[in-house]
Amino acid sequence: MGKLGQQMAGPDKKGLIQGLTRAYADEWYAHYNYSFVANTISGPAAPAVIQILRRKVERALAHADWLAERILSLGGMPVPKLTALPEYATDKPFKLPENVRDIDGALRAVLERSGPASGLIVRSTKRQRRKTPSHMILPWNY
Repeated sequence: MGKLGQQMAGPDKKGLIQGLTRAYADEWYAHYNYSFVANTISGPAAPAVIQILRRKVERALAHADWLAERILSLGGMPVPKLTALPEYATDKPFKLPENVRDIDGALRAVLERSGPASGLIVRSTKRQRRKTPSHMILPWNY
């Protein structure tokens, strides 16, 4: 993004960095949440669900990497310690059902937490759409 990206961020660069930092923290929580569920669920449908969750794990990590690049290019700093994530994130770890064979409950928990980070990214970048081609803002499909 560099100098041009910083100019395009306009006067609300600080707000944009804050929004991207929040989304970055949310993606790390999503990565953890999906990994945890994929590693703990069991039952007859578990292999298919685990396969889906593994893809979500990869996407969440890719999104976090992309967000870190954008934050740095705007002159900000991604969250430096995992222990600091709670103060930035809106998407905290979720409550799973007590029974790990309750795949429906686990999926419900995952789906309830899937939206915040992606919604925040889209809201944070809507301001930029008039100035920046969308492929430069969101390189993945939601």
